[in-house]
Amino acid sequence: MPDFSALTALWPTLLTVLLALADCFLGFQLSKFWISLAGFVLGAALGGWIAALLSIEGWLFLLCLLLLGAAGALLAYRIYRGGVFLLCFLAAFGGIYALIPTPWVGALAGCAAGLLAGVLSLKLLRPALILSTGIGGGLCAGAGLLPLLGLENPLWGLLAGIALAIAGVAVQFHTTSEEEG
Repeated sequence: MPDFSALTALWPTLLTVLLALADCFLGFQLSKFWISLAGFVLGAALGGWIAALLSIEGWLFLLCLLLLGAAGALLAYRIYRGGVFLLCFLAAFGGIYALIPTPWVGALAGCAAGLLAGVLSLKLLRPALILSTGIGGGLCAGAGLLPLLGLENPLWGLLAGIALAIAGVAVQFHTTSEEEG
């Protein structure tokens, strides 16, 4: 019987690369979905943190995650500009964090890039959304391609990420109009 353990271990990476590519090339068109997803993730993280503080376990823990996640998604969707800030922050954070192998340095640089992208998104909505989703998605996809292609040198991931980011930004600027922002 064939050993599928290596293939099974790559499913999360494959899913991440596919979502990153969707973000890279369709981020602006899917912005309301990404905004809601970002709100859900942050709301669920807050729910998990609160549940852990209160020593809640089992189904109640899951309920806290789902309820606060749903509330976060709804809030991010309804307060569009706040959601855009959040989306641009998370896209820039994820792209930078994926590139830097030292976790605390990646988190610090990712937060700085995320704040810059979020603030710019409030002033320049369409370009900021396109740049943050194109670049963040491209860099994440580039980093994720390494294990899928069996490569170990992070330089290849960076180069692939830069190429994908450039292509994704170009496609998004070409396929969207200024009025959509």
